[in-house]
Amino acid sequence: MTQDALIENVRVLDPVAHSDRQATVWIASGRVEAIDPAPSEVPGTTEVIDGQGCILGPALVDLYSTLSDPGYESRETLTEFLDAATAGGFGHVAVLPHTEPAIATPAQIYDLHKRVQTLQRTNPHLAKCVPWGSATVDRAGKQFTELGELRPAGAVGFTDAQPATDLVLCRRLLEYAAPLNCAIALWAWNPTLAGGGHLFEGAETLRAGLIKIPVAAEAAAVAGVLELSDAHTAPLHLMRIGSDRAIQLIRQGKTRDATLTASTTWLSLVAHSGHITGETNLVGSDAPAAPYDPNFHCYPPLPLPHQRDGLIQGLKDGTLDAIAIDHHAYTYEEKTVAFGEAPVGTLGYALALPLLWQGLVETGELAALDLWRVLSAGPAGILGMELAAIAPGNPADLILFNPAETWTVTADTLKTRAANTPWLNRTIPGTIVRQWRSPQPQS
Repeated sequence: MTQDALIENVRVLDPVAHSDRQATVWIASGRVEAIDPAPSEVPGTTEVIDGQGCILGPALVDLYSTLSDPGYESRETLTEFLDAATAGGFGHVAVLPHTEPAIATPAQIYDLHKRVQTLQRTNPHLAKCVPWGSATVDRAGKQFTELGELRPAGAVGFTDAQPATDLVLCRRLLEYAAPLNCAIALWAWNPTLAGGGHLFEGAETLRAGLIKIPVAAEAAAVAGVLELSDAHTAPLHLMRIGSDRAIQLIRQGKTRDATLTASTTWLSLVAHSGHITGETNLVGSDAPAAPYDPNFHCYPPLPLPHQRDGLIQGLKDGTLDAIAIDHHAYTYEEKTVAFGEAPVGTLGYALALPLLWQGLVETGELAALDLWRVLSAGPAGILGMELAAIAPGNPADLILFNPAETWTVTADTLKTRAANTPWLNRTIPGTIVRQWRSPQPQS
């Protein structure tokens, strides 16, 4: 991963430069040395890689996922979390304040940074890890944390990642955080209306025999939260969007609020209600999952087919700015229960790019450059990061992806002890062939 390389005849996806082209890229000393260099320019010792059929693009950025360490190390340790992210092609990951205790003090942020730096001394190619700060103490929605201290300590933004039910508190949070130049991520969801349901209401839900969720559980909450954001508040990010109705409301909201952003999760784009009942084959596989696989129990709930179409359209027209992985590890015992009793969440890091490529790009539902944008430049912008274009002199934080090369989903290839995914033991196409990281400053 550290070696200089000449990648020949590779498809270069550059969402920063809005470019999708075929080229030969020379990487040296962690930087892009040249595009289409003359053969005489490249030292004979440089490794030559045949990039035919492969994709070269920026390392991916995850907008939010759950870190289980500290507090739930039996699910996944920090080392495993970062190994899994790196295996999936992620160069940066932002973690929700779901640890125990929640990330709510500068000391906790410093501790996380120190632990990550220690791991990176052994493996400098590990994904960089940044935290969302807890917006309220213990994520209880009562008393604000010290936002003004957490931000300079390294918090990329603030969220409790809990349903935003107290609109007074949400408005005050958006007001108080306005000077801090970071996003406030709110999950617009009304658990009272949702009523413990499993799928949004529709004929498919009735046939599946699952408890329905009124679309208003999300849409009414989105409408309420949108009214809280204006020119005098911090940038609002709406997370875990799952319905086409919410997409319509956000599209309208963006006409009056240029700082508004929104995201959905990767699983909502590659699976729908038909995958829960076993009527539809898994993406990348020639067979379905076992009916009512508890690993499909997640938030947002898997969409109905027409809702998934609405999410994809939201990616195409920019209503949705990012795809979040929302990776969440669980033990075998926690997930091996009835569908409705299973804790919500699933693994995603090693699976997201291969399955999104198969489910969206190979089917023609989304352009390759659009997919890479919402997995890299889009989330980076929300986190306040700037990605570099793939151009001479710029850092080479890049991955080489082969959409056709297959691999088998196992505990070893997932790089974590957790195995809570419907794709376990399936062979799927799409592998990260190589990765490059630019040199990191010494601290």
